[in-house]
Amino acid sequence: AGQLVIEYCGEVITWEEAQRRSEIYEKD
Repeated sequence: AGQLVIEYCGEVITWEEAQRRSEIYEKD
């Protein structure tokens, strides 16, 4: 409980992973 899990491009990842990926993609 307390951990947000989201679906991202068809795969389920944690909010932290989503944040990490969005930082990577913004640099592109």
